[in-house]
Amino acid sequence: MTSEELSNAISKTIKNLESRIIGIGAEQYDLGDMQKIELKTLPEVAQDALEEIDDLLVYLAFLRISIDRLKSTIDKFSPSEQAPGELGVPNRS
Repeated sequence: MTSEELSNAISKTIKNLESRIIGIGAEQYDLGDMQKIELKTLPEVAQDALEEIDDLLVYLAFLRISIDRLKSTIDKFSPSEQAPGELGVPNRS
């Protein structure tokens, strides 16, 4: 992946975030001249943040499980000692 390709992938992610803010986020949180979060107390914001972190950790754990399963499948079909640079993985040394 080139630096430009990485940059484009990050830009796409940012565009996805913007789309969520303008789409479903606007439906749920936009009050016209402010966002619902602006009306919350600091303890409410802190509690919401803790809950979001908990949700994120669950998703990360599931993602780790999924990647581990994928790796197990890849390992079954890959040579045991694959040199860097094979299968499109560049040699970084």
